[in-house]
Amino acid sequence: MKRKLLWKRWISLALGAAMVGTMIPATAKAQEETSVALLADFTFDDAAHVTGGGNAKAEVKGTYELKDSKDAENGQALYLDGNASNYLTVTDADGGSLLTGKKAITISYDAKPDRTSTSWVFYAAPDTKTQTNGKEYYIGAFANGGNTKVERYNNGRTVGFTASTGTDWAHVDIVYDENVTTVYVNGLKKESVENSNAQLTDILKDNSILYIGRANWGNGESYKGWIDNFRIYDGALADEQLVDEDVAKAAVVADKEALTIPETVTEDFTLPAKGQNGSEITWTATASENAVIGTDGYTVKVKRADDADVTVTFTGTFTMGKVTDTKSFAVAVRKNMDDADVVADALKALDIADKDEVQGNITLPEKLEVEGTDKDVTVAWKSSNAEVVTDMEKDGMAAGVVTRQEKNVKVTMTATVTCGKESGTKEITLTVKAAPTQRPKTTEYLFAYFTGSEGSATDEQIYFSTSENGAQWTDLTANGSPVLSSAIGDKGVRDPYLIRSAEGDRFWLIATDLSIYYRGGWGRANATTQGSTNLVVWESDNLVDWSEPRLVDVAGNIPGAGCAWAPEAMYDANTGNYVVYWATASDESNVNGDRMNMYYATTRDFRTFSDPVLWIDREHSIIDTTMIQVGDKYYRASGDGQITIEESDSIYEGWKIIGTLKDIFNNNNYSGSKLEGPEFFKYNEDDYLTDADGNPVETWGLMCDQYSEGKGYLPFRTTNIADQTTASWSPASDVNFGSLKKRHGTILPVTRAEYNLIMQEIGKKDLPSDMTALQAETENAVSVDDKDKYTEESWTVYENALKKAEGILANDAATQRTVDEGLEELRDARIGLEEKAEPVVLESITVTAPTKTEYTVGDELELAGMKVTAKYSDGSTEDIAVTDCEISGYDKTKTGEQTVTVTYEGKTNTFKVTVKEAAATPKLPYEDVAETDWFYDEVAYNYYAETMTGTDPTHFSPYATLVRAQFATILHRIEGEPVVAYTNRFPDVPDKQFYSTAVLWAADAKVVTGYTDSGYFGTNDPITREQMVVMMYRYADYKNYDISKTADLSSFSDAEQVSGFAETAMKWAVENGIIEGKENTDNSYRLDPQGSTSRAECAIIIQRFMETFDK
Repeated sequence: MKRKLLWKRWISLALGAAMVGTMIPATAKAQEETSVALLADFTFDDAAHVTGGGNAKAEVKGTYELKDSKDAENGQALYLDGNASNYLTVTDADGGSLLTGKKAITISYDAKPDRTSTSWVFYAAPDTKTQTNGKEYYIGAFANGGNTKVERYNNGRTVGFTASTGTDWAHVDIVYDENVTTVYVNGLKKESVENSNAQLTDILKDNSILYIGRANWGNGESYKGWIDNFRIYDGALADEQLVDEDVAKAAVVADKEALTIPETVTEDFTLPAKGQNGSEITWTATASENAVIGTDGYTVKVKRADDADVTVTFTGTFTMGKVTDTKSFAVAVRKNMDDADVVADALKALDIADKDEVQGNITLPEKLEVEGTDKDVTVAWKSSNAEVVTDMEKDGMAAGVVTRQEKNVKVTMTATVTCGKESGTKEITLTVKAAPTQRPKTTEYLFAYFTGSEGSATDEQIYFSTSENGAQWTDLTANGSPVLSSAIGDKGVRDPYLIRSAEGDRFWLIATDLSIYYRGGWGRANATTQGSTNLVVWESDNLVDWSEPRLVDVAGNIPGAGCAWAPEAMYDANTGNYVVYWATASDESNVNGDRMNMYYATTRDFRTFSDPVLWIDREHSIIDTTMIQVGDKYYRASGDGQITIEESDSIYEGWKIIGTLKDIFNNNNYSGSKLEGPEFFKYNEDDYLTDADGNPVETWGLMCDQYSEGKGYLPFRTTNIADQTTASWSPASDVNFGSLKKRHGTILPVTRAEYNLIMQEIGKKDLPSDMTALQAETENAVSVDDKDKYTEESWTVYENALKKAEGILANDAATQRTVDEGLEELRDARIGLEEKAEPVVLESITVTAPTKTEYTVGDELELAGMKVTAKYSDGSTEDIAVTDCEISGYDKTKTGEQTVTVTYEGKTNTFKVTVKEAAATPKLPYEDVAETDWFYDEVAYNYYAETMTGTDPTHFSPYATLVRAQFATILHRIEGEPVVAYTNRFPDVPDKQFYSTAVLWAADAKVVTGYTDSGYFGTNDPITREQMVVMMYRYADYKNYDISKTADLSSFSDAEQVSGFAETAMKWAVENGIIEGKENTDNSYRLDPQGSTSRAECAIIIQRFMETFDK
C-alpha cells in the first residue's frame, strides 16, 4: 500500500534541451502535515482505490485496467484505452459536487499518455452538457504530442497554456488559484498565467461535475494511457510545497548556461522573464543612461552615445522556489553610427551564399540594411571575369548571372559599399563549378508529400514515394518514418514542393512551416492568423543527401500576414530568378473578398528573397496555386472555391481564366468544395498518352487533394491544358498511390540513376545500378597517347580515376552511390587535366633611354632613368635591373652621335647619345684663388651656383674667417633669396645691409636664433664649425630633407667637446659626409667643434651639402 499523503518520490526529470540526457531524481515536496486539506486521493493500487480516494469517490463508466505503474514502489496505475465511454466520474463522499464553491484548488497526478493525439486527463464543468464553441465553461488538462495543455474557460474567456511533459511518465501539479493558474512539471514551475476574469466559482457554478479521462466535446474526448496518484487539494499549494529543491538547483544551473541576451544593441529590447526550464528571472543593470531597465523590470530603454560604444552590465537573478543564482552579461550599446561605421559594419556582414560551390545565378544586392541605422547603403559590384559572373544588368537580367564553364573557375567579386561620402571595398572569391554534362532524359518519378491526418507529429513531415511510370507508386518508408523532418519553427511541414535547378544538378524542397498537431488541432491552431510567415527549405545535389532545414521569411513584410502556405517555385529564364509563390492570409493587404490570397517573391538561392507581391486576389479564399510552362504559355490551377485553370504569356500578369475542373468534367465532385491543393507535373516521354494513331502525345498530370473526404490525391491527365474538354482531359483512374495517403505534395521527374540512388538508400531496395553515364565517360576517355600533353600529377589523378571507374563497371553489385561517385571523380579528373606549359623563353627586350643623352667629352655615361623590360614567350613582361644588363658602345673620348647597346641574356636593344667637345672652362675672377689650390673646384662650384661671392670683385679671401652674417646669407641664396619685410628683430641687424634680409628670413625659418643673453644675432662674430652644422641641420629640416641619419662620433678625439645643442646636428652632418674632420698628428681625426671656419672650408662644406640634398 502506498502512503496516502505523500507524493511519489524519485520522479525522473529531463530538463529540456539544455539538460538533455540528465535524469534527475525529484523528491516531491508536499508533506503529510500540509495545512491544505486533501479533497481526493486516488492511488489506483487496486479496485478499492479506483473508486475511493480520500474524501472523494469515483464511479467507473465503461471499463478500465490496472497496469504496472512507473516502478514497483508505485504499484498499480489506472489505464484507460482511449474509448470515450471509459472514464471516471468523481464526487465527494456523499455523492455531491466535489469542486463547487471552491475558490482555489490544486490538482496533482502522474501520467503517461499512450497516444500522441489529444487525451484528457481531467475535466470539470458546470454540468454534463456538451460545450458550446465560444461560450465554454470548464477547467481541465489534456496531453497532446508530448505537451500538456492546461485550460480555464469562463464564457469563452480563455486561460490556456502548454507545458512540455514528454511522452513518458511525468508528474504534474496544476494550481487553480483565484487570480493565477500555474503548472508544475516534475518538481519544476513551468508556467503561470493571470486569470482574474475566470473565477472557479463563476466557471463551475452550483452543481459541477468532474471527470478523470474524458471531456465533454461532441462525442467526448477521451484519454488513452496511464494515470496514477490523482489528488486534489482544497486550496492553492505554494511554490515551496511543489518545487523540488534539488531539481530546482539543476534547472537554475541549466537555465543559466542556456540563457543569452544580445551582446550588442542599437535599439530598445526586452529581457527574458523566464528560463527554458521555468526559473523566474529578475534583472539589474549598472547605472548608465545608455541602457535603463523600465518599471516593468524587463523592457530596456536604449540611448546611444555619439562618441563611443558604451558597455552596460546586466545581472539576471534566477529563482525557482528557494533556489537563486545570478549571471551577468556585458552588453555593448552601439554609438550613433557615422557613415564610416555603417560602411564597416556593412562590409563585415556582406557575403555571397554558396560562394565555394556556385552552381547557378547569385544574388548581388544593390542596397543593404545595416542594423542600428536607417542610412542608405549602396553596393556596386565588379567581376574579375564578367563572362562567367556578370556585374551589371544585361538583357533584363540583374547582375549575378552565372555561365558555368568546362572547368571550375575562380571569380573575384569586388563590392564597393557606400554610405554618404564614405566607401570601402571587399573582395569575395567564388568557385564557379564546371558545367554539368548533358543530363540523361528523365524516365522515373519522385513524389514528395505529407500524410496529413495530423494525428501524430510524424504526419506533418516529408515522405517520399517513387514510380517508374507515374501510375504505380511505391512508398519508400512506413507511416511514422518520414524521410525529412523539421524540428525548427512550427516543428512540422506540409505541402512540400520539389524543384530542380535550371542547371539540373541541384534541388530544393520548400514546404509550409506548420504543425496542426503541435498546435493542438485545427480548432486551436490559429494557423491563418498567428501562423508562421516562414517557409522551410532543404537543398540537395542528389535527392538523397539533404541539408539541414532552414527557415526563410517570405511573408513577414506583408502587413497583417498570418501565414505562408503551400509554396511552389518556377525558374524564369527571362530574369534568371526563381519565382516562389504561396498563400498568405491578411486583412490589411486584402482587396477583394476573402483574406487568403496568393503572393510571389523572387530568389536565386532560396535564402534571400525580394519583397512579396500580391499575385492573385479573389472573392473566395485561395490557398493553393500550381503553375507549369508549356512552350511560351504558362498555365496555373488554383483552389479558390473551384479548381480554376488560367492561361498567360507571363508569369506575373495577363492571366485569364479558361475553365474549371468541374466544368471540364461536368462533375460537382470536382468542385472547390471537394478538392484543393492542385499540382501540375509533366509526364516523361515514355509515359505519354497516345493519339488515335498510336503516336505519343505530350502529357501532363494534375493532382487534387480530396481534403473534404480525407482521401488524399485524386489524379487527372491531359494532353492539352488549354483545351478545356474531355477530349484532352481524363481522370487517371489507373493510378495507385500506394498505402500511405498522399496529401498536397509534388511529383518530380527523375533520371534512372537518380531513381536508383533513391530506391537503394531511402527505399532500401535491391536493384541494379544505372552505369550508362559512367560507361559513356570511360568510352570517351582521354587517350593514353596524349599522356605527355599533361602534367604528371594531373595525369596520375586521371589515370587512377579511370582505373577505379573500370573496376566499378566490372562489378555488377556496385551501388548507385558508388557508380555516381566514380563518375564524379572521373569527370573531375578529366576536367582537372592540366596541359604542360610550353617552355617560357625570353623573346626580346625594350629599352627606355636614360634621362641624360647629351654629354661632353670626358663625361661618364649616366644610366639614371633607363628602363629595361623583358618580354617572354607566354606574353608576360618583366622589368630588368640595369645592373643585370651589359652596356656597350659608349666612348667618352669621341664626339658625335653614338649608339649604346644594352644586352640581357643574349637579347639586345639600343639607344643613342650625343657627345660634344668640352667648352673652355672659364677662369675665376679671383686673384687669390689659383687652379692648383686645394679648394679651387669648390670655390668654382659656389661661384657658378651663385651661393658665394668674393669679398670684392677680384678677391675671394679664402683664408678669411667666415662670420655668422655671411653664412646666413649663403643659406638665403640657396633658398632663392625670398623677400622678407624688415623688422628690428636683432639690435645688430640694421636695415639695408647685405645680410639684413638673409638673417631675418633665417630667423623666420627657425634656421638661426640670436644670443639668448643679449638678444643680438652676432652679425660679425666668427661662426664656429658646430654653429654652422646646426644651421645647416635646421635648414635641412625646414626643407623636409631626411634628417634621420645619425653617426657615432666616438672615433673623433674631441667628440666630447661638441656642445649639447649641436650634438644631433653634428651626428647628422658626419653621417651624410658634410663634415669629415681634421687630421691630428697621430693620424686620428678631430671635429674641432668650437673652431672657426675659413671661407674656403665653407665652400667645401656647402658643395657637399648641395650635392647630397639639393640635387
